[in-house]
Amino acid sequence: MRAAALGLALALAACAPGNRDRSVPMQSIAAFDASRLAGQWHLVGRFPEAGIDAACLRPVLDFAPAADGGIAVRSRCGAVAAEPRRQGTARPVGPGRLELAWQGEAARTYWVLWVDEGYRTAVLGMPSGEAGWVLDRAPEIPPDRLRAAREVLAWNGYDPVKLRMEGQ
Repeated sequence: MRAAALGLALALAACAPGNRDRSVPMQSIAAFDASRLAGQWHLVGRFPEAGIDAACLRPVLDFAPAADGGIAVRSRCGAVAAEPRRQGTARPVGPGRLELAWQGEAARTYWVLWVDEGYRTAVLGMPSGEAGWVLDRAPEIPPDRLRAAREVLAWNGYDPVKLRMEGQ
């Protein structure tokens, strides 16, 4: 009886409310090339989380090679000339996995779940489901790539209905 109760509790914990069903295996892409992240990305969709300022509308992330071999990351709100709100560093820590540390915060590992062939759209997430991002090189993501991003999120256990779109 006790084993059955424990099994039920574990099953319910895996299905607990959140952005992602953690009982679904999540997969990062092994062929991800971190150097191709360089440049500007618009955060067009996200799951609520602490990694990006919730008050920041239409966040833009700038990735650039860093002197130490890592990747410098700046986050700003919308406007091209806006001052960075946050700065940090990212570094590859495995196939399709990046450890991102915003200045003054502990590092968190994001998995790259998908990038299109031209590195125009990317989907990142955390196995915990705490965070998930849809990034695009343009402020407005084309419908076909948004559909693909939603499918990738669903495949990896995320609830695409909870995806918060930025200005779409």
